[in-house]
Amino acid sequence: MKTRLTVLFLALVCIANAQLLFVTNNLNDVRHVSDSIALNAKRSFKYEKETISKNNINYYLVKYTNSMDAEYPMVVIFDIKMVGSNADLEIVGKPEYSFYKVSGKFLDLFPFWVKFMNPNAKAIEISQKKEDKCTINGETYYIKEDSSEWQIIRF
Repeated sequence: MKTRLTVLFLALVCIANAQLLFVTNNLNDVRHVSDSIALNAKRSFKYEKETISKNNINYYLVKYTNSMDAEYPMVVIFDIKMVGSNADLEIVGKPEYSFYKVSGKFLDLFPFWVKFMNPNAKAIEISQKKEDKCTINGETYYIKEDSSEWQIIRF
């Protein structure tokens, strides 16, 4: 009986650790999701910086540099929504970050896709179909080819 409870407890701990927060108000969670994508990539990526997009302040960017080829960085993009804001009352609100997209080479994105998004995904099938989709917490995510570059994107 103790063995079964121990195994059940360890299984629950592993499942809890495997869950990523795709919507959060904590920048540590944003970094955790971004690091999970970069660390699961086939190639080696090194964290470079985090910033709010200069073109659109509604995006939070986490950038990684490809250790072997600086021409192909990985940028993970999160939407920023100010929850509880009210311009009339001059209430700024608190930022909420939602995973929006990451672009890169298929073999760099697929390991994250299969580990955290769609465990039943098959690389050969997706590379031939040029897309796959899954739903997590009511949100639909795609991995798809777009102009010879692959993306994991929320729709």
